[in-house]
Amino acid sequence: MSAWITDKKLLKKLYDITPFTSGRRLYQEVYDKILIAGVEFTPDKKDKLQENYELFYKILSIHAEFREKAPFGDLFGEYLIEYGKLNFRAGQFFTPINVCDMMVKMLINPSVDEHERICDPAAGTGRFMLRTAKHYHKEIGQYNFLFTNIDIDPRVHTFCVLNAILYDIPSINIHGDALGLKYFGAFATLPVNGWPIATWHKLDHVKLQETHGEAIRRAAEASRAPVGMEQFVGKIAQKSRPSSVPQYIVKPTQKKLFGEKEK
Repeated sequence: MSAWITDKKLLKKLYDITPFTSGRRLYQEVYDKILIAGVEFTPDKKDKLQENYELFYKILSIHAEFREKAPFGDLFGEYLIEYGKLNFRAGQFFTPINVCDMMVKMLINPSVDEHERICDPAAGTGRFMLRTAKHYHKEIGQYNFLFTNIDIDPRVHTFCVLNAILYDIPSINIHGDALGLKYFGAFATLPVNGWPIATWHKLDHVKLQETHGEAIRRAAEASRAPVGMEQFVGKIAQKSRPSSVPQYIVKPTQKKLFGEKEK
């Protein structure tokens, strides 16, 4: 065991599911045969999905062994590291687990009464999410948060969704460009009482794009400096004034001509 790898034998089992020489990648198999097929599942398709069940069961078994050795660990991140599948030229590096733990302890204070919303705009395989879940599990015994993960790499996005499913974590996982504000796909994972894993649902990325664009527009409008007569709107009404203006009635007096006295 090293600082990066928990168990190479388990990673080899994961590799053997879809060797690189097979022409398919593990993330493609997971995306097509587990994530998409699971969303589109109906009872009449049960007999046709035997291969999908077998794939999910293999991954579930390997993950069960892995989490006994590394609770809330990142099996799929270690798999990519072990087989040299990170895109170093694009600056892709996974944050070490111990650094994630330090960040979580510094930034997050779990509370039963407060529901936190947390976002990682460069999530990778979801390490920050996993260690946040570990912190909540230890401190209050429940996941009182919603985690949003964003990443542009379809491989790590797929494994991030799978991590959220297998660890039963409430999350929204977006395949997109956080800097360019672009969305290509998204999944939500929802824990269900009594189930060891979370359910997952595919989200409409077009609606996500529109909703996020509208939120950005409103935020920009709210922060824009007023121009022209806009800068005076509301200022006059803010001045303090008496509730009523006193009125004085002056009684007119009439003078007589030629100095005549009034009778």
